[in-house]
Amino acid sequence: MAARRNQAPARVVSDEELTRAVREVVKNAPGLTVNEFKKELGKDYRPHAARAVEIAIALAARGELHRWSNARKVRFFPDDPYAALSVAVHEALASGPLDEAELQRRVVARNRGYGDLLKPWLKAELTRGELHVAPPLEGKKKKRISTEPDLRLLLKKVLVELQKVVTKPPGNLVDKARLLEALAAAIPERGERRRSSANG
Repeated sequence: MAARRNQAPARVVSDEELTRAVREVVKNAPGLTVNEFKKELGKDYRPHAARAVEIAIALAARGELHRWSNARKVRFFPDDPYAALSVAVHEALASGPLDEAELQRRVVARNRGYGDLLKPWLKAELTRGELHVAPPLEGKKKKRISTEPDLRLLLKKVLVELQKVVTKPPGNLVDKARLLEALAAAIPERGERRRSSANG
């Protein structure tokens, strides 16, 4: 068995140089886990991978990078990942509602690491009313995520009451155009609704 060649000692790398390398890796490949981050470091920096991770954590503590973590993994991002995630989700939903699995597939295809962030972020956005649940497609079971509220769901009670009005006199004698005008007049403009809500 041939003797292994002596490996050249690792090049000495200053903290300043390693910090630049850390920033570059996270900028070029946001969302890396610690193991992925170590693999992305250049050949000269891999022997200093543990130190590079410490630098990344320190930069995140100072707000110069963003560190996301859960019980199983840590990811590094150059900027607030939730701001970028919001943009990615709205771009994916621009052509219409998607079920959560398809939304995740599209977001993760273009944005590494966002799959871990998506589910809790979606839950919060739905709770705040920033995103909305849309009914499943015909013949499907999965509810979908939408940027617009589903008007049938939103107006369900109103439509039931309206149906009662238009099927009995005198409501069934009223011209549809006049009925729609009356409904439109009863709905305040968006700015008026916000002021009314703030005052109430």
